[in-house]
Amino acid sequence: MGSSAPRTESARRVFKEVLARAAGESGAFDEAAFPAYAHENLLIDRVFWGRLSAVERYFAAAPPGSVLDFGCGGGIMSFILAGLADRVIAFDIDTAAFERARSCVRFPERIELTDLRGAGASRWEGAFDAVVALDVLEHVTDLPGTLELLRRVLKPGGVAVISGPTENLLYRLGRRVAGRRFTGDYHVTDIGRIEDECRRRGAVKGVATIYPFLPLFRIFSLRFSDSVPEAG
Repeated sequence: MGSSAPRTESARRVFKEVLARAAGESGAFDEAAFPAYAHENLLIDRVFWGRLSAVERYFAAAPPGSVLDFGCGGGIMSFILAGLADRVIAFDIDTAAFERARSCVRFPERIELTDLRGAGASRWEGAFDAVVALDVLEHVTDLPGTLELLRRVLKPGGVAVISGPTENLLYRLGRRVAGRRFTGDYHVTDIGRIEDECRRRGAVKGVATIYPFLPLFRIFSLRFSDSVPEAG
């Protein structure tokens, strides 16, 4: 991570302290994959924080004015993005981990938690310069519908940054090494299929592979062919 991703390193110190204090907890933190961010295995630690570092470096080159953290979990990426963007909107269908983290960590005021389900999405149509969806799309059963939602909330020319696990043999082995709290049984797809679906909707460009010699996660950007819905 190093000096090229200072916000990630700051978040790492803050959240690892919180997770150390909550080491015996389960439930909300487990559901948001929080144990991975404080894992005693150094490789697992570097993999999970390295993803966030790569996304920080991507946005540091051209900071967005407004960004949606889609599937925010415990809010670690929101915390990092708040140092880059003017406004961060966080969304998750289960906000327990976010609320638990916010009770322990002082989140920047520019972070707002919202609900994009149902009529709530119309409030944010065409509102964001960027959307971040880190390790979330592999969980959704309606991938086309979810991508359509991301398209609708982006401004014209906006970008979505997406990451997910490869689900390859090495990744599955890593899951076993990580322990029983990291089964991955709730994943319904993988990043390869997600990327294929995205290519049908716009221009995809690689951001990072974690790691090139250990392809556990891939990160790419997506610019939709049409970022806002047509009138009518």
